[in-house]
Amino acid sequence: MKNQTYNKLLFKLATLIFSLFPSYSLFPIPSSFFPIPSSFFPIPSSFSFFPIPSSFFLLPSSFFPLPSPVIKATEKQLEMIRNHAENTYPDECCGFLMGEISDGLKTLLEVWPTANSWAPETAEIFTEMTDSAKLDSSKRSRFAIDPSAMLKAMKQGRDRHLTIIGIYHSHPDHPAIPSTCDRAYAWPEYSYIIVSVNQGKAQDLLNWRLDEDSNFQPENIILESS
Repeated sequence: MKNQTYNKLLFKLATLIFSLFPSYSLFPIPSSFFPIPSSFFPIPSSFSFFPIPSSFFLLPSSFFPLPSPVIKATEKQLEMIRNHAENTYPDECCGFLMGEISDGLKTLLEVWPTANSWAPETAEIFTEMTDSAKLDSSKRSRFAIDPSAMLKAMKQGRDRHLTIIGIYHSHPDHPAIPSTCDRAYAWPEYSYIIVSVNQGKAQDLLNWRLDEDSNFQPENIILESS
């Protein structure tokens, strides 16, 4: 029982750090600080998931400056997302939108697929954190990103002068509209691209962002030449 309580306290501390400093560009600490060896914190594998809801600590939406509701991307980049979604069907796919923000405009430069780490243990923890009804444990309706994958993307991105500007995932046999669960785990500074996949074929691809009231609003995608 003591170990379980200890692990939960560590986990909540980690969520606070990620909620306050979701990008190295906002928290200029030495790169050697991360990654911390997994043995440093005895956190069980059930905690190895991401994203963390920034609303968990009731931070006001005005805490983060909201970027302009526009993201620039190429058709080739969007096609990579569609292909990933089709290849993982009927499970949800997920990945990082790596790019840069200049004068309030987001520019997508690279698409980095990552594994969907959602698991029954993940569903149990998120249900407890959000005080909601029991969540589905299947990857067919949920996604999560392992914290180690997030840290790796942050570090590799910073080394290449890239930052995480958003997250993408798929909705197998469902519309490309954010779910209540998507909203609970979203961060206001990120773009969220969702692609619907019907019977294994990618369909609609829509981009979303949280507004000042923590509600999802459409975010325009400006297509550039490859």
